[in-house]
Amino acid sequence: MDRPIDDLKKIAYTKLKDILISSLDNNLITEAEMSKSARFISYHLDTVENKFELMIFLQQLFERWQIYKSVYIYFKDLEHQENDAKKVLEVQDKLKQFININN
Repeated sequence: MDRPIDDLKKIAYTKLKDILISSLDNNLITEAEMSKSARFISYHLDTVENKFELMIFLQQLFERWQIYKSVYIYFKDLEHQENDAKKVLEVQDKLKQFININN
């Protein structure tokens, strides 16, 4: 159920790149800030080793450049969906155990 960190980093790179290009095209970020944010992304995202570090990186990124907030929200939502799916599986397992005990 959990996605490998390398897959999550690829998704993050793609989403961040798309936002960066769109923001530059729509004059939401200057070329100088684009360059700074691109260096920040390249340097920090490469060093991310787990989901916790990814979330910290994304939070720091959007705190510096608001254009990236949607990527942070996307991954927060993904995290919640995975947690919810785990909880559902746990409840299903408990129900199966309960049914087996009572049969």
